[in-house]
Amino acid sequence: MITLRKAFLVAALLLSPLFVLTGPSPASAATGSCDGTLIDSAPIKAGGSTYGTLYVYYNSSTGKNCAKATNTTGARRSMTLWLFRCAAGTGSTYASCDPIDTPDQDVNFDADDYISYAGPIHNKGTSAGRCIYTGVDMVVGNTVPKARIGGHCG
Repeated sequence: MITLRKAFLVAALLLSPLFVLTGPSPASAATGSCDGTLIDSAPIKAGGSTYGTLYVYYNSSTGKNCAKATNTTGARRSMTLWLFRCAAGTGSTYASCDPIDTPDQDVNFDADDYISYAGPIHNKGTSAGRCIYTGVDMVVGNTVPKARIGGHCG
């Protein structure tokens, strides 16, 4: 005879894979949005293929930038996203930036495995009088697609 306790256990075991496969409902998922105005974007590319997009925003009311990166592969990928301010007089291009910020997870740096996007992250202080540089690396097998954005001097 099946007891009520066994029936609940069997139901829980049968239904638990459904939650694992579907995950939380879209309404409860984070939006990954940035406040402000979109000022730049760049494809996350390697070998002629595009794997997502890096977006940079500027919020004039806070004086801060925000960055996020999408993963359009449909699979969980290791992603590293950063957003740093450059020392005064540097950073008019990505390669010329002398960063003044140190990485701070979930503030101006985000490194983890993601299915849809990394970020949003914000620079530690205002961008007034400084340039910014941001980038993302994504691991796809033995390939590391990248996107870089520099400049945007305040």
